[in-house]
Amino acid sequence: MKTRATAAAALTLAIITATVSTKAMAQDNALLREFAALQAGSFTTAAQATVSPSYAVVEAEIVRIWPDRDDGVWMYQEQAILAAGDKIYKDGKAKPYFQRVFRLLDMGGGRLVRENYELKDAAQVAGAYKKKTPLDGLSPDDLILGGCANQLERVADGYWRAHIATCPNTYRGATHMTSLSVYTSDTLANWDRGFDAAGNVVWGPEDGGYIFKRQSR
Repeated sequence: MKTRATAAAALTLAIITATVSTKAMAQDNALLREFAALQAGSFTTAAQATVSPSYAVVEAEIVRIWPDRDDGVWMYQEQAILAAGDKIYKDGKAKPYFQRVFRLLDMGGGRLVRENYELKDAAQVAGAYKKKTPLDGLSPDDLILGGCANQLERVADGYWRAHIATCPNTYRGATHMTSLSVYTSDTLANWDRGFDAAGNVVWGPEDGGYIFKRQSR
């Protein structure tokens, strides 16, 4: 049986997806490509962790997948912790704590939405970003709805903002979560926080989000 949080997320996604216009997607593919290009790449929070040791050293790998599909732009993301405080995780990259697939859709009028999905067997595809054709052999049938969709806004040339105003969440006693992200040509900043019924932060950094800087490979 679905939890209330899952059911609410599914309903939100269904409403958003139902409004997608195939015509709009075809007209504004340039927007999808622009945002996808900002997302794709290798990123690290090492610089932030050096200045603020309370933040872990995290690496994010984001690649495009299934380029032949015509139902939006699909991408795969892995995140791994390499160090936290004095602790070093030598096998961190081999054991990512975060693996998601997301689909970018053009809603028309300059608006995009990002649907978030979990993999049914994520551990089996760890490191997929290194392959020439990541997640080849898989399809959307191998995914599970992974929460609320992000609303995406193009603020300026090469500058995007994404947010989830509120989404049901039960992690560590939370009742809901919020998410705010900023994307530029060299930076991916993300601030996710969970709140309890009284409005107290129960998970996520209180002082600001994680700042990932693009790195060369």
